[in-house]
Amino acid sequence: MAPASSLRARLFSRFYRAHDESYASGMGLGLFISDQIVKQHGGSLVAEFPPDGGTRMIVRLPACRGEIAEGTRI
Repeated sequence: MAPASSLRARLFSRFYRAHDESYASGMGLGLFISDQIVKQHGGSLVAEFPPDGGTRMIVRLPACRGEIAEGTRI
C-alpha cells in the first residue's frame, strides 16, 4: 500500500519519523542527510512504493564529465 501524500511530502524532512519512539529507534535524519548529499552532487533521491509492498529508494547522479583531478578515485 502506498503511503499517504502527507507522508510522501515529509519523507525527506529533518527529524521526520513515520513511527513513534516505542516502535523504532533513530533520530529521523537518515533520509534527510542522504537527500542533502545526493543534491550536493547534482543528483536526486526518490522514494517509490510498489503496489506489492515495500519501498524502493532510487539515487540518480550525473555522469562524470570533464577532467578528473589526478589521484582521484572513482
